[in-house]
Amino acid sequence: MHFRSFARLFTTWLLVCAAGSFAHADDNSQPWPASLLPARAAALVAATDALEKTTSALCERTNQERLDLARAAWRDAMVAWRAYEPLAVNPGARAAIDSGVANAPRIEAAVRQYTEDPTQSNTGPADFGLPAIEYLFWGDARAKAQLGRLAFKQRCAYTHYLTTDVARAASALTDSTAAKASGVPVSAYLDNLLALLDTINATRLGSATAPSYSDAAVAVDAWRSEQGKAALGATLDTLGSMLLSNDGNPNPLSQQAGTTWAATGPQNLKASLEQIRSLLAAQPGDLADAFRRNSKTARQLREAMVSLRGQVATLRQAIADQGKQGK
Repeated sequence: MHFRSFARLFTTWLLVCAAGSFAHADDNSQPWPASLLPARAAALVAATDALEKTTSALCERTNQERLDLARAAWRDAMVAWRAYEPLAVNPGARAAIDSGVANAPRIEAAVRQYTEDPTQSNTGPADFGLPAIEYLFWGDARAKAQLGRLAFKQRCAYTHYLTTDVARAASALTDSTAAKASGVPVSAYLDNLLALLDTINATRLGSATAPSYSDAAVAVDAWRSEQGKAALGATLDTLGSMLLSNDGNPNPLSQQAGTTWAATGPQNLKASLEQIRSLLAAQPGDLADAFRRNSKTARQLREAMVSLRGQVATLRQAIADQGKQGK
């Protein structure tokens, strides 16, 4: 079996294992926060399916109209993924859809390999998933790799191959939610949130010391498509649902963290999320430009996200302390 085929099968297995722990219905009869998963997973599947179909149409006949439709589908898929991502407790679920910051040289090498032999296209962890598709749709100033500028069959064929992979991974997640939740502990969700917030703060919100526009841009999520603002907003919406509410019911986090944390913790989290949403709303559509200029509100947004990470860590520790007291 070729490496790429094995990698795809293995990734799908990881996704099935990860998603099997979640609930089927989005209602209060299911364990929290697994009850938040089905609607977001369904939205992700619909968006990635649309991305695959619009890319297929683009490859059949490449023109600006079809490129615009494919790009719009990518934006929708990215927002749907960022809304789902906080609930993805297994790293395999992320790796299949989001390989991290796109590596342009690896992607270019993968396009060449795919042209020569479609079974040997994978050259590393940063040449597939939504970031790689974004690169192929928009390119950058160095590679001039936009499908709209260099519309030849090889590039589009590899892009369609990637969108098919992403759609398959999203479908694996949703198919597996038919099983009853097996009791993923709240601590696992919080550990996932801490890791996600670390990733956001390290690689998605720019760098205060970036010496040039290109360096600052690369460190902002979805900067090529200027979709970083919407993507972070989707993440914040899911974080709010996880940390502060459960369809109007008391949040289980307060019960597990103890009375000391419950006295002020929820209010502090609410205030923090409201501040972050306000700061995000104040940013331009092009987040990369805000971080390139190192604007005051961009710096405040980065600082507020670091503070949120600290509050989630405090919550996680409070739950751990309560667990020790209960033994």
